[in-house]
Amino acid sequence: LNIPSNGAATLIKKMRATGTIENYGNQTLKVHDAVRALGLQHLTMMDVDIVNNALLALKDLLIESLQQERDTSRFSLLTQIYIKLNDVMTLIALSGEELFYEMGIAVDIMESLKQATASDSLAPLQKFWALDGLVFSELKDGVSEQIAQWLEAMGALLTEHEFGYRERTAYTMKRMLFLSEKGDLSEVQTLAEDARPSL
Repeated sequence: LNIPSNGAATLIKKMRATGTIENYGNQTLKVHDAVRALGLQHLTMMDVDIVNNALLALKDLLIESLQQERDTSRFSLLTQIYIKLNDVMTLIALSGEELFYEMGIAVDIMESLKQATASDSLAPLQKFWALDGLVFSELKDGVSEQIAQWLEAMGALLTEHEFGYRERTAYTMKRMLFLSEKGDLSEVQTLAEDARPSL
């Protein structure tokens, strides 16, 4: 937002005086719930570049805070910022982390990946790993027709493009997990035998 630190301090004092923000715990500020809706509405009327700059600054601030304080309570907010910034590669990386499922914020990540894979905005390799993240997430709830479609799309991408060992192994592992969940053990064994020479 290009506000100098002394200007930011003045703004914070004014906002405290009006009740817009409140002290919350140790060295933490909280936007008053009544003001939050107005702030979000105001955000939709601002220039996109200004909003993105603010989100990038907030992202950097949160990452720095996480590194220094090791406070995971802001992971959810950080994830929402990655979603708003459409940072698909980071979301793909997060989709494979068990921690985000335990924290209950994987649903938002998966929804963003679904939208990304349905668009033409991703490079083939990015799309492959986005699909991999979706399969990983969905397999936690058992087999489904959707998983079969995603695996088919992953296989098509492998056929069309010269991906490496990591991608081939990830695809084979996901197929084996899917087929084992379906109880198709003979096909799992066939895949394992086919994959053995490249291991």
